[in-house]
Amino acid sequence: MHSLTSLIRFYIGNYHIGNHPSMNNSTTLHQLLSPPSTWVSIDQIRAVWQTQDSLVLLGEAAQGYEDARLVSFKTVYMLQADANILGLGFSESVNAQNTVNYQILTYDDWAKLLLKYNKHISWK
Repeated sequence: MHSLTSLIRFYIGNYHIGNHPSMNNSTTLHQLLSPPSTWVSIDQIRAVWQTQDSLVLLGEAAQGYEDARLVSFKTVYMLQADANILGLGFSESVNAQNTVNYQILTYDDWAKLLLKYNKHISWK
């Protein structure tokens, strides 16, 4: 397993801006940080959303995993640590009940996801 620091060092040490294959894609990783009661940014995210973009619910934002405003996003990522705090055990049955497909990430998975996208936007 790689730590976030070692993955970043690997990335910086082995790739230069513009040479990474994903750098030519117009994809954005949107990271939502605020609790659902303050999700004014959902409409802003939809306004700039591209087909290849992805959304991650981080920290307090994970509380909104059942929010109807998320149905327009094909796949939504959430950290395993946040799911554990909320007492969620996402299984196929839980995903079948929701119209949102959730992908649960370890910290290593999150680091790999960050490296996959050439643009990142954190929304509060």
